Amino acid sequence: RNSHKGIPSIMISFTESISSSGNANFNNKTETIIVKAYQTTISGPMNAKIPRTKFTNLSTCDVCNVQFNHHHVLRKIRNSMVGDRIISDALLDQNVLPGSGNIIKIEGLHNARVHPKQMVSSLSDDQLRLAILSCRSYAMKWFKNGSAPQKSVYNQMVCGTCKEAKICMQRVGYSSRTTFWCSICQPFQRNVEINEGQSESPSQVNHNTNNNNQQPIMPNIKALRKVCPCHGPDTLVLRRARNGANASRIFYSCRVKNCTFFAWADRFFPLCNCRERSVLLVSKTERTGGRFFFSCRNEKRGEKCGYFAWAQQKDLERLGDRLTPLL
Repeated sequence: RNSHKGIPSIMISFTESISSSGNANFNNKTETIIVKAYQTTISGPMNAKIPRTKFTNLSTCDVCNVQFNHHHVLRKIRNSMVGDRIISDALLDQNVLPGSGNIIKIEGLHNARVHPKQMVSSLSDDQLRLAILSCRSYAMKWFKNGSAPQKSVYNQMVCGTCKEAKICMQRVGYSSRTTFWCSICQPFQRNVEINEGQSESPSQVNHNTNNNNQQPIMPNIKALRKVCPCHGPDTLVLRRARNGANASRIFYSCRVKNCTFFAWADRFFPLCNCRERSVLLVSKTERTGGRFFFSCRNEKRGEKCGYFAWAQQKDLERLGDRLTPLL
C-alpha cells in the first residue's frame, strides 16, 4: 500500500506472457500491466482459479469484450430472477452485463427508446435485444475513443434527441442510481401485452405519456450574463465548491488553462435562517425528481436551520445553459 497525496492507495502489477495473437502463451514476450486504485476496497480470492473461471464464463456477456454475444445476455436475463426486476437494475447487474455502468445504461436505454422503470417481463425480446445492443454500442464508442460519447439525456436539462422534452430525473430501482430519461422518447408502457419477437413501432408509441407529476423548471438558455473578461462567454463554466467553508456554493470560472477568472454565481440566492447564502440543489425523488430547490448549506449535524424553498424560473434563468442537474 502506498500513499498518494495522503489518500490510501494500492498498486498491483500483473505479468503475463502474451503471444502475437493476444492469447496467453508463456513461450513468447512478457507484458506487464499495472493497476492503481485509490480509496478502493479490494478483496483477493484465496485461489486464482475463481476469478479466472468467472472471467471465462462471463466473457461473452462483457459489454466491451470482443467475444460479446447479446444472445447470451438476453438468455441470462430471461432465465434468471433478473426478469422480475426493472430494466435499469438488470442492465447494471455485473453477473448479467459486466462492464456496464450507469451512464452506459442511461444512454443505452434512451437510444433503444425504453423507459428505465419498465419491468423486464413487460418487454418483448426485440425491445430487450435492442436495449442490450444499444448499451454495447455506446460502451464500445467510449472504449475506442477513450472518452464518453455525446450524452443525450445523462445530466442534461433538455433531450438531445427530440430537442423539446424536459429530462426526467430520479433515483431508480434497487441500485438507487440517479437516472435520466426523456418523457417523449421513452414513454412508460402500461398494461402492454407482449408477443414474443414483436415490439412497438415508433408510430405506435404514445408520445404524450409523462410519468413525472411535476416537471422540472428549466433555465432560459439565452439568459447567461456572466462572461470571462479575457476569453469571452464561450469559455465560461459553472462549478460547485466541494469542500471548505464554501462547500456546495456554485461559481463561474474559465476553462482556459491558467485563467484566473472567478465569480460567485449565487449572489442572488436567498439567505437561509442562519443568515447565510443558501445553496442550489436538485431533487432526486420520484415525485419531484429534477426540480431545483434552495437549502441551508451548513453541513454540520445539528446546525442546519431547516431552510427550504423551491427555485423559481427567474432564479434559474440567471444561470443560463451552464446549469446541469449533477453540477
